[in-house]
Amino acid sequence: ESKDKIMRVYPQTGFLWNYYLLHSGGEICPRFHLFSSAAAMGAVINRRVWFQRGSESTFPPLYPNLWIVLVAPQGEGHKSTSLDKSRKHMIGLDPIFQPRILSSKLTPEVLIKTLASQVVSTGQIPRGVNPEFLRESAIAVLLSSELGVLLDKKKYNEGFIPLITDLYDCPDEWSSETIMRGDQRLYNVCLTFMAASTPDWLQSMLPHDAFKGGFMSRLLLVTQPEDWNKSVHNPPIAPKELGAIVLKDLERFAKLRGEMVWSPSAEDFFANWYYQAKQNRKQSGPASAYLERKQNHLLKLAMLLQINDTEDELIMFIEALETALTILDIVEEETLDIIDFIATEPKMRTVQTILTTLRKYKLLPESELIRLVWRFMAHPREFDDSIQILMRSKEIKLINNTINEYQQKETGYEYVRG
Repeated sequence: ESKDKIMRVYPQTGFLWNYYLLHSGGEICPRFHLFSSAAAMGAVINRRVWFQRGSESTFPPLYPNLWIVLVAPQGEGHKSTSLDKSRKHMIGLDPIFQPRILSSKLTPEVLIKTLASQVVSTGQIPRGVNPEFLRESAIAVLLSSELGVLLDKKKYNEGFIPLITDLYDCPDEWSSETIMRGDQRLYNVCLTFMAASTPDWLQSMLPHDAFKGGFMSRLLLVTQPEDWNKSVHNPPIAPKELGAIVLKDLERFAKLRGEMVWSPSAEDFFANWYYQAKQNRKQSGPASAYLERKQNHLLKLAMLLQINDTEDELIMFIEALETALTILDIVEEETLDIIDFIATEPKMRTVQTILTTLRKYKLLPESELIRLVWRFMAHPREFDDSIQILMRSKEIKLINNTINEYQQKETGYEYVRG
């Protein structure tokens, strides 16, 4: 399992480690386990624990609810299985602690009415709410094992994605006036988003203004490592007591209450990272939009790591921030390439496919490169046109006398950027 760099920093204590030990016998990569379990943990905690960065008039409180999408090629990665394992633990909780899990087959109107119908129990009183004046609480998990069901262009045009984008910051109060007729109000919003998809679907079916509207930049795209290839013909059965331990861990999280605060060293670490990240950022376009919210992903994940480690003390220490940052940096190694891929205009898909292929293999004879990419071309001229674009942009260079698989010399191309 050394093929997944996440194992270098995987938390080896508490709920997150117990969850991993319970499910690691199969073929799912560790990072899918980590984010599926962290998302379940955040969904159970929801608004019970919060973190205030700066003034509340400047930044809304941060809650540990994650928005994740597990990404791997079709038929690979067991993405849906990973999400389902997490879902089963959530529904295995006592009803008072269960987060409500919603189907992805919802219109905006049905989603709003469903969220508005939930009443908080006395065990789920959110921050600052007097039980005597308790209102409904819009807390739920939006789970979709196939992101295509949730994000098809028809639904996008119906306003579903703008709606949940609007709910991302967990407003204390929200009105539906801009979305539909009538004024349906939601209180104490906290949505967790868990989905799975493939790079090809994201590129071909996702509306191209999804990044411009800010929805995609709010998601943590977790991509299976490129060289992950674990095969287990008969996965071992985990000890039964581990399942019970995982549920008890989640129930303890559901009883937490209060504001998490910085330790001085953690605040210093975050400040140094934040200013350096702003100054050193080189990405543009969709990748830049994605990284603009990295600080929120960092703090939310650090909250969960800290609670996993010391749940009885709501203080964020530097170690949680350092580990969370390392995890995000590792995931970004594949994620930024995926973002480039899915944000490419359909007419330029051949260019992107050739670039991605050469980035993987570094150097290929022309004949081998054509065999790998011709299925993505609508016309033979696309290959030559794409090569010219990539050479003029200094992404690749021509190499004479490359040796092909038949030990013959021919023209080849080498990836040179980065």
